[in-house]
Amino acid sequence: TTKGCNNSKDGQHIHFILNNEPYKALYEPKNTFNVALDQEYYLMSFLSRSYHEALKGKDAAQLVHFTVDKNAQVKQLDAPSAPMLFYSRPKGDYVGKENTDKVLLDYYIYNPNPEKNYHVKAKINGNEFDLPTWQPYLIENAPMGDMEVVLELTDDQGAKMEGVNTKISRTATLATAEPVR
Repeated sequence: TTKGCNNSKDGQHIHFILNNEPYKALYEPKNTFNVALDQEYYLMSFLSRSYHEALKGKDAAQLVHFTVDKNAQVKQLDAPSAPMLFYSRPKGDYVGKENTDKVLLDYYIYNPNPEKNYHVKAKINGNEFDLPTWQPYLIENAPMGDMEVVLELTDDQGAKMEGVNTKISRTATLATAEPVR
């Protein structure tokens, strides 16, 4: 089922996330993308259900850490050993009761250490929540308008994790109807 969430009519797909920017949904196995020269990149991709829930687990995702030099030469770097957090949902605009009643909050934790209990601290429109279990959550009855979401990786004591891709913020918009133009 869709768990009452916003659903892609095109079905299951891959969430393609470059440097923790908003994901691109990929429905075909081959895709191309452009990157700027002389930069470092983290490319995270993971399997996603039609309603955008990330499949959790090591075999459902792939992280590629690489650089592109000024001559357009790609060099793959070692995968990070530290845990990282990749933002998935909410994303974009949600219009209509069927899309705004339940908004999916979801993310992917790369390299979780099973001996440590990582949490995600979520701040939604200024209200803080501790998400102790790596699972999708539903935001219900949120007010219409901009929804500011900040996700931050913490340890089980609430201490913020330091490093690359440990804190991400996004704004999604909820509306009862399409704006009149």
